[in-house]
Amino acid sequence: MNYEQYKDTIIAYRRHLHEHPEVSFKEYETARFIRSKLREMKNCKIVELTETSTVAVFNEGQGKKIGLRADIDALPVTEQRDEFEFISQNEGVMHACGHDG
Repeated sequence: MNYEQYKDTIIAYRRHLHEHPEVSFKEYETARFIRSKLREMKNCKIVELTETSTVAVFNEGQGKKIGLRADIDALPVTEQRDEFEFISQNEGVMHACGHDG
């Protein structure tokens, strides 16, 4: 499989999420964005545990499974990095933990 074909799309998703951070337990738009992208995928069952937490199950069936987990919350910190073309658009909130990529 050639994963290179997904590179630009994945980079765009990452930048979108970085530009629109939300603090813990208030990631409503982030969860909606993630769910909308998951709905575009084949063989994906989406389980909405809460308004801001999502489980995606692919190819239920026999055999080994892999689990992935991702944090989506940001911190109440103002981003000062003007040299990047993508920075937080939400004043006073940014992804500062390093878990966004």
